[in-house]
Amino acid sequence: MIEDRLTLNFQIAERLRLARSASSLSLAQLSDRTDGKVSVSMISNYERAQRRIGIEEACLLAKALGTVTPDYLLCVEPLMRFSPDELDLLGMYRKADARGRALIREKAMIESDLTR
Repeated sequence: MIEDRLTLNFQIAERLRLARSASSLSLAQLSDRTDGKVSVSMISNYERAQRRIGIEEACLLAKALGTVTPDYLLCVEPLMRFSPDELDLLGMYRKADARGRALIREKAMIESDLTR
């Protein structure tokens, strides 16, 4: 049982680290995006699996990242496994204005039609 909890801590740590990396954010920048509610040292501890992230912190960090959900960070959404490239693309899509989102969707449709 203890081994299962440790494995989960490492999975959570990896997801948070990958999501932050895909967003090109430093620990300090991510902390700033939570208005300091999640400190740099707390994020660092989560990413090193030294401390388990709580629901409140997962919500704050997911909102600050803008590319993942709290469920994803907490490993309770196993079907949503994104590669760093997918996280990067999702982040760009969410940051884009309506025109940018339409262009991204149009390009994706054209590319998917070409692969058929």
